[in-house]
Amino acid sequence: MKKIIIINCNFGNIDSVFNAIDYLGYKPIVVSNFKKKLEGSHLILPGVGNFLYASKKIIKFELKEKIDTFLKNGGLVLGICLGMQLLFSESEESGYSKGLNYFNGKCSSFKKNSFFKLPLPHIGFSRVYHPESGLWNGIKNPSDFYFVHSFRIKEIKKNSDDLKIGYSSYGDKFISYIEKKNIFGVQFHPEKSHNNGLKLLKNFLKSNVL
Repeated sequence: MKKIIIINCNFGNIDSVFNAIDYLGYKPIVVSNFKKKLEGSHLILPGVGNFLYASKKIIKFELKEKIDTFLKNGGLVLGICLGMQLLFSESEESGYSKGLNYFNGKCSSFKKNSFFKLPLPHIGFSRVYHPESGLWNGIKNPSDFYFVHSFRIKEIKKNSDDLKIGYSSYGDKFISYIEKKNIFGVQFHPEKSHNNGLKLLKNFLKSNVL
């Protein structure tokens, strides 16, 4: 039986993610007590807000070590919005802070591009050009998804053959989807992206534990 965990470190968009998964016929468990190891098949790390604040929570709850163990046991992890940014190595938001370091890249503001004239945060539906992957089964390429963010991952520092990346644009091109083995990240909010988002979440939840 699949056991879906939603991480609650007080920086997540918990309710809408919970409701979307519940709508799909699954019964997720929201975990906010991290004294025990994380046991389940699928783990979702949602997030809205500040990277530095979230990074401090990760350190406080020793979440990196617990997610490492979860992954070694074959579980699947999905980071959403800030949750995806936290999968990377570092961020410049509110000063330098470290992420979970599953992907080698830096999170920085759209304003790092001196030609950037668009308002921030980036809010609304934007097009995602995605790779071929089981999470994208039944979803057109490209497709529109809902975004709310002022920071983004522009590029990954070290690529590999088993890394799959999707892109979007807002003034400049940025990474809006990333996948490697049993780790997945989406900059957009699938739980707020209507049918496309529900389909992607369903594909993730249907994926088998490695």
